[in-house]
Amino acid sequence: MAMDRLGVWSPHRDSNSVRSFKAALSLRPEAWRWYDNKEQASWWIIDGTLTTLGSLTDAILQQKKHGPVEAVLLASTWNLIEDPIWTYFKTPLNVKLLYGWIDRCLQRDFPAAAKASTAPAASLQGRQLRLKRWPNLPPYTAHGDPAAAVSMTLACAKLLEGWACYEEAAAIAENTVLFNTILADAQLHGILEISAPEPKPEPARTSAPGNPITANPEKTDAWSLVKRLLKKFT
Repeated sequence: MAMDRLGVWSPHRDSNSVRSFKAALSLRPEAWRWYDNKEQASWWIIDGTLTTLGSLTDAILQQKKHGPVEAVLLASTWNLIEDPIWTYFKTPLNVKLLYGWIDRCLQRDFPAAAKASTAPAASLQGRQLRLKRWPNLPPYTAHGDPAAAVSMTLACAKLLEGWACYEEAAAIAENTVLFNTILADAQLHGILEISAPEPKPEPARTSAPGNPITANPEKTDAWSLVKRLLKKFT
């Protein structure tokens, strides 16, 4: 039976750790596919708290005769590992570490595809960007590292504040793959402006007595959210 290099299998799909792993995969640009038959999958995801690894280790060694197989063990402690064939990820998952490992695996097997997957969405390099309103961040950050969620929020707040170059915002976000996904979604929903002319400075305005000019409520809300997140995670 043919193995799918982007095929994933797990006997524990209902476990919280495997569901978090699946959510992280769904945010990447590759076309991951989940299989009910482990012989079709090249990525085996195991919740180490729900099974012993002896028979699974033997099965992976047999499967590796037909092609590369990545054996992922999810657990709160590494002492469940019985064989170096397993790649251990501590739970709760650190998405940044997970993505780095996946990138290395894909670079090894599909160097051209892996290089393409890290390219900015819609060729954004060197271009100016601005968000009209907040993108829908929770689906992209709810299952990840809280610190990464803060970085992503700060990057989006930068683009809400005004025009900024892609590289500057991506440096704030840190996780380029995830940031590109968020930008692509924002572009799809028409809230991302790209490479518009530099905005001209607005002439100074004075408010009439008793009628002060209020700040842009959306920007005020944006930085209020950033401050709350920084207070929560620092």
